[in-house]
Amino acid sequence: MTFFSVFQVNQQAQDRLTSSREVMINDREKEVKALLEMAVSLVQPIYEKGGNVEDAAVLLRQF
Repeated sequence: MTFFSVFQVNQQAQDRLTSSREVMINDREKEVKALLEMAVSLVQPIYEKGGNVEDAAVLLRQF
C-alpha cells in the first residue's frame, strides 16, 4: 500500500466516524425532545388546573 492509499483509508474511516457521531447525536436529540414533550403533556393538566409542584413531581417520578 502506498502512503496515499493509507491516507485515503484513514480519511474514509474518519469520515465514517464523524458521520456516525452526527447520526447518534441527532438521534439522542430527538429522544430528548420526545421525552420532554411527553413530560410537558403529563404536567400540563396539573399546571392548567393550578396544581402544585409536588403533584407534578409525583407524576413525573412515575413516568
